[in-house]
Amino acid sequence: MDNQLETILLEHIELRDVQDESALIPQLAKYMYITHKINLSATNHEFGMVPFFRGQSDEAWTVNPSVFRDGHLNYEHELIHDAIRKSPNELAKGLTNFERLTKLQHYGLPTRLLDVTENPLVALYFACEHNPDRDAAVYITHAYPCDPASKPVQLLSLIAHLNINGISLRELWLELEKGHINLSMAAMEQGSPLADELISMVGRNYFVSPNLDNSRIKHQQGAFLLCGCIKPVLRDSVWDTLFEKTQENLLEEFTHKIVIPSALKPEILRELDQYNFNEASMYPELDHQMNYIAHKRLQPPILFHQPDLDSEPDVDREIDFTAPDTIDISPERPEEFTKHQAEVPMELHGIISGYVSDPTTADAVYQIFSKNANIDWPVRKQLQAVISRDIGRYLREIGYRQTMDECSDIAKLIVDAAVRVSAGAGFAG
Repeated sequence: MDNQLETILLEHIELRDVQDESALIPQLAKYMYITHKINLSATNHEFGMVPFFRGQSDEAWTVNPSVFRDGHLNYEHELIHDAIRKSPNELAKGLTNFERLTKLQHYGLPTRLLDVTENPLVALYFACEHNPDRDAAVYITHAYPCDPASKPVQLLSLIAHLNINGISLRELWLELEKGHINLSMAAMEQGSPLADELISMVGRNYFVSPNLDNSRIKHQQGAFLLCGCIKPVLRDSVWDTLFEKTQENLLEEFTHKIVIPSALKPEILRELDQYNFNEASMYPELDHQMNYIAHKRLQPPILFHQPDLDSEPDVDREIDFTAPDTIDISPERPEEFTKHQAEVPMELHGIISGYVSDPTTADAVYQIFSKNANIDWPVRKQLQAVISRDIGRYLREIGYRQTMDECSDIAKLIVDAAVRVSAGAGFAG
């Protein structure tokens, strides 16, 4: 698949933030908006094609199956045979070659399977789950899913069990016949075009929707990208073609990449938890359930905007997904918030000027405080975080510093100093 990967930075999608303590709803809304637009605009999106997503917690990582790492590919068949010898009751009887690969993948053995999912929120969870200091990525594509019983899946699953480096097409054909994959011996003798088809088949990658007979796969709406990783070395006779295992970056199998800045990971995880996308739902095993329970109470609460329950719902309002990327998803600033809004003491202007020398920029930062400050903002950590975020974004937009991290550092210094000044003035009252 020769795709030109389109990269999208989540933070740069312009959606107006809700005007309260929570910056969480907009970030998740942005993500779902992006994935929805990709689904609608996929140029090769035809009937029967399925969106597949892969979340990686470090955006710098390549997109590769685990067997590509640490030289495992050359010993792939030995890894599988060793595993079978260690646990024959679990891995030998009653399993197809593909089912065996999925089980080995589940228990951490390096395989040629790459985990993907059909649910964009599952991919987002895995992107944000680890590496809190690294930007993450979610990769997206559309493809026709293969059935586990299809011939390409059978072929590649069996090849994973074989030592094929340096063997000829004739020898591979015989090995596949031994593995009960009917390729027709007569076709081999006749030099059939099926030989060319086989060469092409083992060199491709396939998205596979497995049977949902595994609780983790079911919970994660999991699927796999089954890698061919087979390179033919052509000879004068097609039947003398030699094969060797090779590696490739599977990035080309995906059409879009959404980058999630590391600073957004904690808030995205907390909001995903509200929709039951968390460690307990992704990993049904008991140890993960207990770990989730143990750490749940350590998370700060999310303060969502409370709608006016006495008002009539706006049932006719719809989001136009064909419109530009800037859309309004936020409610009006609630009256109870405005009512308790407080004036920001002018002393803060001097504090801001100590960090931002340009008077116009200092005035703008002061206005950010004025817009967000309610009567107890100096003791509201989440609201302070919102103010700090808005200041950092503004400084980055005007090019005050080269990177977002630099702007965020200045914003935090300003807010911390402002908290001290406001508390000393009795503003927190």
